[in-house]
Amino acid sequence: MATVSKDASKPSTLTTAGHEAAMAKTRGGGDGLGKYYNQHNHDLLLTVQQRINDLSRLEA
Repeated sequence: MATVSKDASKPSTLTTAGHEAAMAKTRGGGDGLGKYYNQHNHDLLLTVQQRINDLSRLEA
């Protein structure tokens, strides 16, 4: 079984970098589709973080 190691105390650079890039794209026009994908991306990042936390608890 493969294991994943991640320090949960530090914020993910992928999370902040992806969010900043997405926000930069939607500042110009601000159509609803960009907001939809930003929200979906945010939800997926939260799911990944929750699963990482769950895995950390299971390994402890």
